[in-house]
Amino acid sequence: MRDPLTSMLEALEPSYFKWKDMLDNGPKISATLDKRRVRWWVNIYEDWENTPSDLQYQYYTASDSKLTERIDWAEEQLKTWKLVSRQSYRHWAFMRRSDAEKFITLFNLRWTE
Repeated sequence: MRDPLTSMLEALEPSYFKWKDMLDNGPKISATLDKRRVRWWVNIYEDWENTPSDLQYQYYTASDSKLTERIDWAEEQLKTWKLVSRQSYRHWAFMRRSDAEKFITLFNLRWTE
């Protein structure tokens, strides 16, 4: 049984629980794989794909530690891997696709949401 205030909020705004979850937990952090010339690039980023673009400014999370924590973890993991180089704050380039896919699998296992 929900309290009356929560029921009222949900009646006024059907997406109340979705937005509340976004505020409480922040966006999902994702890792994607792209082919650029001869290398495979992994990008770790805040996944705002399901957030309407006109509302994204309300959930600005540049100071959010979730993304920083995951990027720091990736840096620690990948500094010993061969044929991998860091390209920017959140990008790594892999020479082999299988290595990039292996890393994304490890990332997803470690940071299950």
